[in-house]
Amino acid sequence: MPAFQFCPGPIEHYVKFRSGGTFYLGTATLAPEIERRPAFTNITNDLGGRVLPFQKIFEGSQHVITTTLGRFDWNVYALLSENDVGGGVDEKTDRGSLVLGNDDFELVLVNSYAGTGVISNTYPVGRRYFSCVLLGSRESTVGTRVTEVSLVIEANSIFEPSTRKFFLFSDDPTSVLNGLPAVS
Repeated sequence: MPAFQFCPGPIEHYVKFRSGGTFYLGTATLAPEIERRPAFTNITNDLGGRVLPFQKIFEGSQHVITTTLGRFDWNVYALLSENDVGGGVDEKTDRGSLVLGNDDFELVLVNSYAGTGVISNTYPVGRRYFSCVLLGSRESTVGTRVTEVSLVIEANSIFEPSTRKFFLFSDDPTSVLNGLPAVS
């Protein structure tokens, strides 16, 4: 089930790379589809049998975000595509490298109409995902012009040593809007 139930306006997408810099990626006119994927480890024993679990251990969850951008910054999209794991050629140090907290990026989704009075004040300003990896992309063209870019992004929890907690995202307006550039 999508995290955003409806989209009363455009959703702006920003990316923040670990190497520095927060950039406007693009705007979607439809709400991104956000699928929650919980992870479990099965516990088997003599009581439950060898195939079906007697119990399950919750191991965390991730979100898979599918979005289509009608307006986008080609340079930021290209930078995001270059930054993905397995971007065409695996260098000798690529395989086996740790991605989360190193080669990942932050994704910020902002509802353009939040706080403007156009929609309810209970609707979230947006959401900041702390650790994302681009799983795939598709470019839709008309003739030789790319008109839309569809992205599939995996958001993972990241461990914060000071609080000893795992964080997947934040809906807090100050966290969401902090450090975002102006859209031109």
